[in-house]
Amino acid sequence: MDLCDRRVFITLSVASFLRLSFTLPSLAQAAQRANRLNGLAGSPGTLNWEAFLEYVDREARGQYGRSWNQIRYVQEIEALAHTLNFADSGLRHALGSTRAPGSAVPQFTDLERRITFQVTLISFEKGQVLPLHDHPRMTGVMTCADGTIDVRRFNLVATDTGNGFCTLRDEGVARLTAGYTSWLTADMHNIHGLKAQSFSQVIDIFTPPYDSTRIKESRFRLNQPVTPGKDVIATILSKP
Repeated sequence: MDLCDRRVFITLSVASFLRLSFTLPSLAQAAQRANRLNGLAGSPGTLNWEAFLEYVDREARGQYGRSWNQIRYVQEIEALAHTLNFADSGLRHALGSTRAPGSAVPQFTDLERRITFQVTLISFEKGQVLPLHDHPRMTGVMTCADGTIDVRRFNLVATDTGNGFCTLRDEGVARLTAGYTSWLTADMHNIHGLKAQSFSQVIDIFTPPYDSTRIKESRFRLNQPVTPGKDVIATILSKP
C-alpha cells in the first residue's frame, strides 16, 4: 500500500470512528429500551415493571400536545396497569423493601420520577387512612398491588373561598383489591380519601409529577354525614 492509500485509509477510519462515537450511545439506549419493551414477564400479554414505565412515559408525553384528553389518557394508563405483572421481580423487590410495620401513618415511597410523570407507592397497615385531599391540576391512576383498600371519591361542585367552605358531590366508594384501579383527572374525582381494610399497597401514577406548587394540596373535613350520590358541605383545611 503506498503513502496515498494509507492516508485515505486513516482519514476514513477516523471519520468512521467519530460517527460511531456519536452513534453508539443512542444505539445502546435504543437497544436497552427495546429490551425493556420486549421484556414481557409471566403469561403472554403482561408487562414487566421496566416495560410498564416506558409505556407510561410514552403516553404521558401527550400531555404537551393540543389534543390532550385527560379522560382518554387515564383510561389508557388504566389499561396498561391491568397488564402489569405484579410478580415481576423488580416490582416485588420495591414492594417488599418499603414496608415499615408498626408505623402510625401510611408510608410513601417514590418508585419513579420523570419529567412527564411520577409513580409513588403508598403502604398502609390495616385501618390506616388518608383523609380527604385533592391533587391540583393533575391526573392520577391508582392501582392496588396488595390487600384491600376503600377509595371514597368526590367531585368539587362549588367553592366559598372567603369562608373556607366547599360543596362536594359524593361519587361513592370503590373497593380495590390486587389488580383493580381507580382514577382521577383535574376535574373529576379529584378529591378522595382512602381507608385500608387490611395491609395494603397502592401504586399511584401522577401526571404531571408533583412540583413546588402542586405539592400544596388541600385537605377537607366533611361537615355532615355523607348521603351516597348527594352533595355535602366540607371545610377546606388548607389552601394551595
